[in-house]
Amino acid sequence: MNPIKLVAVGLIVAGVLALAYGGFSYTKDTTVVKLGTLEISAKEKQTVNVPM
Repeated sequence: MNPIKLVAVGLIVAGVLALAYGGFSYTKDTTVVKLGTLEISAKEKQTVNVPM
């Protein structure tokens, strides 16, 4: 199989899985305060819904 066919099959499988699960979630790390060498960050959980 050439690389283009492998990428195409991978995208199709990812699309089918996204439709089966209805979406996915990920954690985003954001910097809240940065004061000199002190840095305070927060983690936010984001959810992406895949419409049918």
